[in-house]
Amino acid sequence: MREGGFARAIGRRSAGAGVMLLMAAALVVGLTGQAVAAGPATITLLPPTPGPEATVEVSNPLIKVEFDDPGAALNPSSLLMYVDGKRVKPIFTYYLAGYLWDDEWGVWVPVYDWTCGTAVYQAQNLAAGTHAVSVSIMNYSGKRSSYSWSFNVTLGPQLSSPTPTPMTTVNTQTPLVSVRVTAAEPLAVATLEIDGTLVGVTYDPVSKLLGYTPSTRLANGVYHTARAAVTDANGLSTELTWSWQVQIFASMTSSGYDPCSDCHAGFPVPNHPMANCDGCHGDGGPVGRILPANEYELTDPPHEPEYILGFECMACHETRYAPVVPMHRSAPDTYHVSQQVGCVQAECHDAILTIEHNRSDGERTPLSCLGCHQSGVAAVQAAIAAGDTDCMSCHGGDTSGSHATAHEPDTAVTLTYAACAGTACHDLNLMTEHVTVRARSCGTCHDSLDATVQAAIVAGSGAGPQQGCTVCHGAGAGQHMAQHELLNPTVPDCALCHSSNLVTEHTINHTSDCNTCHASADATVRAVIDEYRSSGPSGALNPECVDCHTTGSIHSGVASSHTVTEPTDCQGCHLMLLPDEHARPSSSSAAAGCANCHPLPGGFTWNSRCSDCHVSGGLAPVKHGAVESKHQSAQGSCAISGCHDADLRIVHEAEGCDVCHDTGQVPVSTDCVDCHGADPHGDLTSIHTAVESGSLTWANSGATATCTQCHYLSLLTEHAKASSSSAAAGCGACHPTKVGAINRPWTKRCDACHTSKHADYDTAHRPVGVDCEQCHSLNPDVRDHPTCSNVAPGQVFATGSCHAGPATIPPTVWCRTCHPGE
Repeated sequence: MREGGFARAIGRRSAGAGVMLLMAAALVVGLTGQAVAAGPATITLLPPTPGPEATVEVSNPLIKVEFDDPGAALNPSSLLMYVDGKRVKPIFTYYLAGYLWDDEWGVWVPVYDWTCGTAVYQAQNLAAGTHAVSVSIMNYSGKRSSYSWSFNVTLGPQLSSPTPTPMTTVNTQTPLVSVRVTAAEPLAVATLEIDGTLVGVTYDPVSKLLGYTPSTRLANGVYHTARAAVTDANGLSTELTWSWQVQIFASMTSSGYDPCSDCHAGFPVPNHPMANCDGCHGDGGPVGRILPANEYELTDPPHEPEYILGFECMACHETRYAPVVPMHRSAPDTYHVSQQVGCVQAECHDAILTIEHNRSDGERTPLSCLGCHQSGVAAVQAAIAAGDTDCMSCHGGDTSGSHATAHEPDTAVTLTYAACAGTACHDLNLMTEHVTVRARSCGTCHDSLDATVQAAIVAGSGAGPQQGCTVCHGAGAGQHMAQHELLNPTVPDCALCHSSNLVTEHTINHTSDCNTCHASADATVRAVIDEYRSSGPSGALNPECVDCHTTGSIHSGVASSHTVTEPTDCQGCHLMLLPDEHARPSSSSAAAGCANCHPLPGGFTWNSRCSDCHVSGGLAPVKHGAVESKHQSAQGSCAISGCHDADLRIVHEAEGCDVCHDTGQVPVSTDCVDCHGADPHGDLTSIHTAVESGSLTWANSGATATCTQCHYLSLLTEHAKASSSSAAAGCGACHPTKVGAINRPWTKRCDACHTSKHADYDTAHRPVGVDCEQCHSLNPDVRDHPTCSNVAPGQVFATGSCHAGPATIPPTVWCRTCHPGE
């Protein structure tokens, strides 16, 4: 700085709050370039960055320390800084206090406050953890101050090296979209979005690349945006967003601009701004103020065209000279953008005219700038003059018509696929069918990744043969099976007999063809078809059978076609109308419904006989194959008792089958009590009670005993006694052939069956034990007991007698059984 007087505005910060104190002063500055302070002072260090104990999430934090010494100038050469004990080299900058106006040179000169400054160091590759920093500096009075602190580094995942490179243009519609991930901890979550849509990203832990290659082409001629987001196992997250342009076609080369006069007629006027020097040489111009004003600001005479007549355009508009004046106000691509969005949206044409007209499709030759700008077509020249970039301005309003002609089928295609057009389903013009009718875009075919589709386009372009439906849609084209699959057959049973696919049902199972429906004169049928077609290719084919086949016409002859005509003997138990018969709970077909007889879609042939199905080796079980097991009684006690047979057919033989079966009812149980109740026999006791008045007399003593004194009159009770010979046989002892039969006619007297009543009467009462004869009769008889003092004479049921009741019979006739020790 030169010696001299300056006026300056000095900005000074408070060490405590960092407030700027402005002052105006006159200062004499020496050639040393520093203000000389009067005496030592203490250096104050303002809070550093990162702050003490602060945590940062980057490995290269900016370490900054600010110094303030109001009393003396700071000495930068004395600055020392250590990071983790290793000396580093920070950059020191004095505080800019203001500017001084230099009267001699007429410029502002910066002035610094030598007592304030900042030391900055960009750390590199710090590991996660705690890092220590120490710093010290001296002033020119020799006073050194030091300061130490530490901060923490927590390293979250870092994203770098995105591809495609941000704000560049790539020439592929399926570029690799990737980003490098550097992470101290394993990744927990990693996502990638392209144009706001999540994609199936992959991560390679070796290359550290998070990447995705689009499975479908990205739109051409536009910018696309990717957003990568990752989170590590510690929950630390980061994201990166970048954009790039896809442009697969080349623009016109600069050779199309030469010479200038080809496009700029009348050069240098009126194209060159002759009277507007500042347009190029002014502050905002491409050249700027590189010459004194008096060398180019000619006002008298004005800057005439002759001034540049001797120069070639390239003298200013090429790189060999500096500064370079742009050939156009900006890149031609930026102001040749089409205003016709329809052509661009279809992705058939590029929006930038300098790119679109440079393309070749095999028929047209790429154009240069002159192709339009020197065109002899009045509409083209008018569009250029008006700055009109609408495709229609040059190519006319009927662009769709010209495209339709190019997609019109030839004679061979028309003949081969006449059926497709004849059904009124398809238009053989590819553009009309796909774009107009199906609402597809041109890009559906022309941008398809399917090699077959691309090959068909190439084969059909130019003079090549037109391509038919099956070339792209396969050999099955025309059957349209998938498009005719009904989602609503109305009644589920319909699909049991009929195919839910309309093509299969109408053209294969029956004799109809496509025209039966698609050329039908029935307004109802046409309305159903139109409703589906109007919904577009994604619409659900969702009519119901009854939409075309009204309920009155469906299966009007089902009763007659499903009625059994023979044998008639089945009618006693079965219904002759099969849908009703097979729906009964007793039928094995009840759950299956129509499918039991119609397991496959289509018709079913039979001869109206039960045996057509119900025969050994037939479609259904043999008729009455399980009749025996079906008629076994579930109430075992009735059969076990010996009264009834377990086969219900035998039990009810007299009544016949109708007693249980009729055509409207089938027993749901074989348990007797379900029909006959819990007490089906009524009062069996009275039926089985004898009427008896007989008696027996002992001649020796004249004692008499009636039958009822030793026997029960109820046969059920009497015959169940252990002493009865019928005990084991049960009811069968009297009823050997079940209910309704008895051994002999019963008069309700015992002698009806027991004719020799008590034939062993005498023998049964002869005691065992001959030693008793020493005191008793030589022919002892227990019936003599009535003469004993301990038995009441003549009373059979007396206490202590042998027969204390009808159920009491002495187990033995040995005397000592009753008279032990006597």
